[in-house]
Amino acid sequence: MEKIMSIKFNHLMIYIISILLYIYFILSSRRDYQDSWILQDILLPTLIFIFIFVTIVILNEDNRIIALICSSFVIIMGLVPAMKYELFYGIPDVTFHYRFVYEIMNFGHVPNGTVYSGTPGMQILISLFSLILGISTNTGFKFAIPISFGVYPLIIYFISSRLIQNNMLQKYVIVASSFPLITVYYLVGTIFPLLFLILLGSLVIIGEVIYRQDKVKYRIILIIVLLAILISHTVTSLLFIVFMTGSIILLILYDRYRQK
Repeated sequence: MEKIMSIKFNHLMIYIISILLYIYFILSSRRDYQDSWILQDILLPTLIFIFIFVTIVILNEDNRIIALICSSFVIIMGLVPAMKYELFYGIPDVTFHYRFVYEIMNFGHVPNGTVYSGTPGMQILISLFSLILGISTNTGFKFAIPISFGVYPLIIYFISSRLIQNNMLQKYVIVASSFPLITVYYLVGTIFPLLFLILLGSLVIIGEVIYRQDKVKYRIILIIVLLAILISHTVTSLLFIVFMTGSIILLILYDRYRQK
């Protein structure tokens, strides 16, 4: 037992040191303009960091620790643009979100007459994050959203811990969940897919709840999912509702077919 704990501790120490070194390389490449590619000048340190991450999670057998390591990995990778560039990173649409957050912080209310006025959830959260920490709009905007990425591997862990009995399979599902979000974020420059990635995880829970006929939990999950609409903007909310409704109908029909 002591030997196992010692190995876990050594793994965590190696991983923490690799994080600190990686952050050092990123800050050493800090600039006031954005490159044509996020990993320009830091590709080699990034590959080394990913290799260490993959090695650590493969050698570790405790899925709770693996989930925490994956969560920190996603956060660090998501924060690369924030640490490397002076201004926030993203597609042109991000500038509208930045102005939205700026007005909330400076005027104390949600701006009217914009496409995001009806769904200001994420902008309010970023504003609170910035005001509580006493940081600028730009800094809060850069750090708040990438930090939220770390929730996804934890969600996958809690889902898989109930539905997947094979410990090894559960581990690889958790590890695999760490890469799609960051890859899309780097290539597309937006967190648009985050809602749908979380939704896919939620569907597994909903399917499990329907199977167990636990109506109380089913309703709680639906309420949480509907509240999540506030976090996104109008177009995503519309797609979310359509996709969610269709998915629930399919799950119910499938459940009835299986009962026959």
